[in-house]
Amino acid sequence: MYEFEEDYEEYEPPVPKKRATISHDVSYYDRPTEELKRPPPKHVTRPRRTSFRSFFITGMLIMLTLWAIFTYIIIPWWNSVTTRWDYGTSKVAVSYGNAGHGGVSMFISFEGTGNQIIVIECVGNKYKVYSGPVIESLGERKVVTVQLIDINNDGKLDLIVHIQGSDGSFALINTGTDFVWSK
Repeated sequence: MYEFEEDYEEYEPPVPKKRATISHDVSYYDRPTEELKRPPPKHVTRPRRTSFRSFFITGMLIMLTLWAIFTYIIIPWWNSVTTRWDYGTSKVAVSYGNAGHGGVSMFISFEGTGNQIIVIECVGNKYKVYSGPVIESLGERKVVTVQLIDINNDGKLDLIVHIQGSDGSFALINTGTDFVWSK
């Protein structure tokens, strides 16, 4: 169908010829590239990147400060507020011990109205209030603390009531079911 000529020459790509320049002859492929004429670089420092360490140390210092504020200011303030809500302005002491009245007793002691010593014994859901003697006050409420000790050697733990700033103490004698103020 198609006829080809058998008499053809093989294709050879043209060879670029050297061009005449002012100084010398250079072929197309041998042409030197021109360098860009730039001013010399100024001493420019890269903007300093903040490292992870500085963020970490700053965060730790902030957390340490928040912890200190929380521990030394907020928690003591909150404890005093809740104590006043529960017991008024009296300074309250709480202690625990087994006096043989049906389990571990919680003893709440404070100076009540009229400068009277009050000790409350709480065992489970039951409580007993022991109103003690009237003490003289110097204007500021005193802390009343209690301690369980067997003072009459009957094998039952008695309560020693001590008032802050006073030399003596009072005693609540254990009868087996409750306490009685000593005479």
